[in-house]
Amino acid sequence: MGGESECIATLPVSPETYGERRDLAIDPLRPLPTDYLAKNVHGPLMPRIIADNLTWNRNSVRHPVFRQHCRTLCKIPWTTMPDARREHFRRVFAVVEERSMLFFEPPSGLMNISPFLRAAAYADAWERPPEAWFPNPQDTVAEQFQSFFDHLFARYPTPECLTRAWLESGPLHSAARDWFVHVAKGGSLRAAPGFPDRVTRRAAHLAMSAPSTLNVREAIRWGQVHAFGGDERLTMEVLKSRIGIHFEKDRFWLTLIEKLASSDCFDPAMTGMVVDYITYLAEVHASEQRPFSLKQRSVDNLCRQALSTWKRIARQVEKSHEMDDGFFNIHSSLDRSLLLRAVVTAWPGSEDLLPLRRRDRGTLWEVVELCSAFDLIQEGQRMGNCVARYADACLANRCRIWTVRSVKSPDRHSNSNHRSYHATIAIDPRSRVITQARGRFNRMPDRDCVEVISAWCATNRLSGLPACR
Repeated sequence: MGGESECIATLPVSPETYGERRDLAIDPLRPLPTDYLAKNVHGPLMPRIIADNLTWNRNSVRHPVFRQHCRTLCKIPWTTMPDARREHFRRVFAVVEERSMLFFEPPSGLMNISPFLRAAAYADAWERPPEAWFPNPQDTVAEQFQSFFDHLFARYPTPECLTRAWLESGPLHSAARDWFVHVAKGGSLRAAPGFPDRVTRRAAHLAMSAPSTLNVREAIRWGQVHAFGGDERLTMEVLKSRIGIHFEKDRFWLTLIEKLASSDCFDPAMTGMVVDYITYLAEVHASEQRPFSLKQRSVDNLCRQALSTWKRIARQVEKSHEMDDGFFNIHSSLDRSLLLRAVVTAWPGSEDLLPLRRRDRGTLWEVVELCSAFDLIQEGQRMGNCVARYADACLANRCRIWTVRSVKSPDRHSNSNHRSYHATIAIDPRSRVITQARGRFNRMPDRDCVEVISAWCATNRLSGLPACR
């Protein structure tokens, strides 16, 4: 969780303990910000925002960090929420605001209101009321955070990696937060609802001692690699790969992890490349309706084939897209992801729409189709738009994307570095209508570009010609 101490916060177990902590909590020397206290003369502000649905007033709070949290809280439509549930939120925020520094420290992974919204949504699982929580004012923010969730839910101390489930984005209820509640009440991690099936007892036991910097899914994978005898370096490389926190088809991936962990000569730095190579093979074999298996494949062969295959794919994409040699670094996971999109997520070009090449005053204009997810990513980066999101629609033939580009005095040696890009065009292939045509940053295309699009539309009998700026 980022705190200075590795120990689990002590849980209050008796009224006497509550009393001791209460004395600490109401110490007048408690380090709450003075500019917050000067304005907050009517008691905690956050519970009044929730209970009375207060609108945001910038001048009502001077503390900059707390002000931002209040502003976020005011955006939630509290009046649409049942009164009983709204009361749970009010109670949580009243205690956290009044007794801790969690809303007053500079922004970090802990410093937002979302974990506390999620805690209130799990009110049915509370072991103790929030009003009985009295944190030690000398604790760090991370220690207060751990202490709060242990107080609400834990019958037994819980690892920090499980507590990080409250920091995960998404809906108020999630599988990871269900796992925390289950373990905090004394349940077995493997018996938690929705827990991955392929996690052995030893792997689950090791996951409970994973580093506090990992979230719960990373901790599970950490435990699995260590259960196979993998060292820390291999574990970190597995966590950085595409199978780090995803447990789909885990029977297959655990076979690979076991192979890598048992090899004496495997370089852990090759883990991501091997995983991406197998993903590529699985995609290709799936399209050919052939099963893919790791049997009869040694670790040495996997490494050699992965290296040679990614080199071949990089050369192929660089040549087909007229890029400089060595444009892609195959040791970069991001570049391999782009290459995978280029060769796997692709679709055939339109058979009933023709491209255009038109020379005008020393400039060659082209209207060409984009036929892969990689092409759409490149177009989005060049044009500053969100066309990369249209890959699924293009795969389903609900949309076709074309680009308008030009090159001055072109010759056979020219490449994409000399080209200028003017517009991105989206077409509905069923109605043959241009649904969108935009220049850079979604501006309207200029007059010269619209003339080229008009000529292309006339050739292909398309409608919906865009206006020009």
